[in-house]
Amino acid sequence: MWAAIIASTGQPLIFIDAVSLLAVSAGAACFALAAEKGQRLVRFGRGGLLTGWVAFFVGLVLIANSFPPAELSLLGKQMAVLFLGPLYGFGLFSITKLLSECSIKSSKG
Repeated sequence: MWAAIIASTGQPLIFIDAVSLLAVSAGAACFALAAEKGQRLVRFGRGGLLTGWVAFFVGLVLIANSFPPAELSLLGKQMAVLFLGPLYGFGLFSITKLLSECSIKSSKG
């Protein structure tokens, strides 16, 4: 579903920001490394979600601190990148949630 929504915009590259993706992935990996062996996948997803929101608030502070009021045209692009952190976090959380539920069902059956 997400792929269809992104493709329907006609500009799928606007959903890619390497810095946001790296920050969320690195934060999620740290949560996974700190978890016990059986909980790493779940902690990776939760860590990605949490790190995505932390990236949002850090980005908001950076925008508020360095925003030139005379250049309102920059605000839209900055705000668009700002929301990518939580989007990536929710994406990681959703994927890991599905994977962990599939592994639980396969181990029971």
